[in-house]
Amino acid sequence: MVRKQNQTSQFTSRPNLTSNGIAIMKYKVYLLMVFMIGLINFLPVFGLFSAAQLSQGYGIELNNNELEVLMRHRALLFGILGGFV
Repeated sequence: MVRKQNQTSQFTSRPNLTSNGIAIMKYKVYLLMVFMIGLINFLPVFGLFSAAQLSQGYGIELNNNELEVLMRHRALLFGILGGFV
């Protein structure tokens, strides 16, 4: 009977960091990019606190309450998305 050696899957979430420097660098760049994406998506959550911050952040004038509620809802959803990333 022939025994097979342990084979690792090519779809692991973390690369073999002892293999070479290129894999380590790619992994660090990947983590940095995911962090940056999460931060960019989380920033609009500060618009929840006031209409002035929303107006300044998006560069629009909030004329009515419906638009203000819509933009606060948008900021909340982006904040939730950024928190998960």
